Amino acid sequence: MMKCAIFCANGFEECEALLVVDLLRRASIEIEIISMNDELEVLSSHNVKVIADECFMDANFHEYDALILPGGLPGTTNLQANERLASISFKTC
Repeated sequence: MMKCAIFCANGFEECEALLVVDLLRRASIEIEIISMNDELEVLSSHNVKVIADECFMDANFHEYDALILPGGLPGTTNLQANERLASISFKTC
């Protein structure tokens, strides 16, 4: 079974993150919401609080088949500024 991760930083766009989560779960594709914060709570660009499944620092990225980076401002700016995220390397097929 495919397993995906979606990285949510403060300021993410709700539609670009939560719609993806909803659709993949409806398709029986496992997806975990990863908080880029040091806590599970992430705040969207429109101040919607979302509780993630896991914090970035605790995630094992080698267990995922796909990584999803949702848009929104300042969420994308916060993702881009995260050096730990930028340093992840993956084996390609």
